[in-house]
Amino acid sequence: MKNKWLLALLLTLALVFSMTSAVVSVQAKVVEKKDLACLSPKMVQLKVDMQKVWIDHTIWTRSYNCQRHI
Repeated sequence: MKNKWLLALLLTLALVFSMTSAVVSVQAKVVEKKDLACLSPKMVQLKVDMQKVWIDHTIWTRSYNCQRHI
């Protein structure tokens, strides 16, 4: 009885690990395809705008915190 449970556990683990490795390899291929694509000007502008917003947020947060502690 114990051997049957051990065999079932091993088969289940083997199935799970084989499925996860297949998913990871498919995801890696998708990432490779995305990396080969060129960035559109809109995507570049969005990234620049998001960086500006982040910088503004950081500056505002630092100045607000400095004024609170005075």
